[in-house]
Amino acid sequence: MRDIFTMRIQHNKVRRGAQPAFRGKCVAIVDDVVTTGATANALARTLLNSGAKHVDIWSIARTGWHNAS
Repeated sequence: MRDIFTMRIQHNKVRRGAQPAFRGKCVAIVDDVVTTGATANALARTLLNSGAKHVDIWSIARTGWHNAS
């Protein structure tokens, strides 16, 4: 997945030079099931490129890489 997520910075007329909300922050992505990890990794990459200091991916379940089916 490439360029599936984008970060939009809303500028406030009162606050000039607004910074991205995630700059310097640690962020957790919560996903119910991770299959290949492509979506979570694409989102994490977007957050890191937008200034996040660290991104964790939390999930309840993960599918196996080599399913027998």
